[in-house]
Amino acid sequence: MATGKQLQANLRKLKNRIQTQVPQQVARSMLRETRDNFALAQYGNDKTRQKWPDRFGSIRGKGFGNVESLLRYPKLRYTGKLYQSIQPRYGRGYAELTTPVPYAKAHNEGLAYLGGNSYRKPPVSSVPLKLGRRPKERKFMGVGRRTEENVVKIYLSELRRTL
Repeated sequence: MATGKQLQANLRKLKNRIQTQVPQQVARSMLRETRDNFALAQYGNDKTRQKWPDRFGSIRGKGFGNVESLLRYPKLRYTGKLYQSIQPRYGRGYAELTTPVPYAKAHNEGLAYLGGNSYRKPPVSSVPLKLGRRPKERKFMGVGRRTEENVVKIYLSELRRTL
């Protein structure tokens, strides 16, 4: 049985680990979830998989419509810059994912984005086309039930380890 002093020492260790080491583990877990979302082309942080919607655009002479079958690269992976730019940040008592890419929010929340080049031509598409300027929401980053459950597991493992 632990003495009062040992219990106090263990609680100090636990507090220190929660503030310094747990945020790093949480940030890594969030990054893994985001990478999974890209790999499966769907958002699954709420424990229910939501497929990302198809891409729409216009083809000269054919009008506006679904162009998914004409594109030769996975959704949100035209250059790979968005995927590669997502980085975990953590510190004393916090964890988050960040990206400096300006169009990340537009894709994650389905907002209009006026920058960038929306034209696609061979070899990345089978015919020249122009993608729509307001992408449908393709949520790839966020805190959902799966994230919360992982955080609880991390905290419980730290608690068991320390006490």
